[in-house]
Amino acid sequence: MYSKSEAHFIIPSCAGVAEWQTRRIQNPLGPKARAGSSPAPGIIRRFLTYSLAIVGLIFALYPIFKDGFPNLKFSPSTFLVALVLMMCAYTFLPAIWFFVARSFGISISFPEAVFSWFFSSIGRYIPGKVWQFVGRVSVLNHPSKSVFSATLYEHVVLMAGAGIFSLIFPKFLYLQLGINFALILVLFFWKFSLNSIISLILAVLYWVFAGLSVFFASRALNLNFGYAEISFVYSFSFVVSYVCP
Repeated sequence: MYSKSEAHFIIPSCAGVAEWQTRRIQNPLGPKARAGSSPAPGIIRRFLTYSLAIVGLIFALYPIFKDGFPNLKFSPSTFLVALVLMMCAYTFLPAIWFFVARSFGISISFPEAVFSWFFSSIGRYIPGKVWQFVGRVSVLNHPSKSVFSATLYEHVVLMAGAGIFSLIFPKFLYLQLGINFALILVLFFWKFSLNSIISLILAVLYWVFAGLSVFFASRALNLNFGYAEISFVYSFSFVVSYVCP
């Protein structure tokens, strides 16, 4: 039926397919999964992630709808003020990156910090959560390990700034103090320098202006919230964004 040369090729091929099918049956999760592993931990992690996101959304929307659907109106002039304040807030972010980079020995000029920050920030809106890091590594002519560490440190700085700023509305004071203490410990044990202190101060100022922007945006829609309350909700949503997939 087959020649001798064909048989020498077909028999090992069939044996290889049979071995692959056997391994697939024994380990259906794939070659990288350990034998006996289960998809349950991943399912539980995603369930907790979505649950936390839903709780955060309810927490953010409850003050708006607790007294019924608000009588929304739109004020273009107030909304314009909100946009100007948000643009002012965004000027702090490249400055934070500039001082964080210097903390990690990345010698870049301020224009380079501005360009690398805005270029890499496009990657934040691409699924995967790694493209911001990839963007900065590709733009800056510095060791990728240093750029990656500095970018990660920058995120912790913004988290710490949000935590400190959240004390303006101390509804969960002990929890807020605990989170702030943990974040500041991480910051200063990881990299303590004058540049890191300056970056943390700038992060708090960023949240001050961002909170003002959100406050005026809410007023532009005829939502009567105090500055402290709406700013706290905004900073909380920033924290939730780090655990959402």
